[in-house]
Amino acid sequence: MSRAILSVLLQIGFALPLLGQPYWLAASGDIFRCNIVWREYQPAIMPALPWAQELDYNLMHREGFTNDPASRLQKQSGSDEHSIVADAQFVDPAQGDYRVKDGSPALSL
Repeated sequence: MSRAILSVLLQIGFALPLLGQPYWLAASGDIFRCNIVWREYQPAIMPALPWAQELDYNLMHREGFTNDPASRLQKQSGSDEHSIVADAQFVDPAQGDYRVKDGSPALSL
């Protein structure tokens, strides 16, 4: 079982890499919660849904967006009921500072 909680995932998938492609082990018991991701999930080799024990309360970062439902993530994962698409409001991403500012929607997940 692996857990990704309170993470910022930049340009990678969230599952284990296999020959450069992400995959997820069936019945892994993994928990993927309260993370900031840059793009939709990139599943390559996936078991039937659900992919994890818990997959929810995540924020897909999109500049200028404000707390839209993450309906595409929900459709992909069969989970993510409380996940959102929003601007994470990073402190200074150009300088590699991916802390979020006070008031970021990520803090309410």
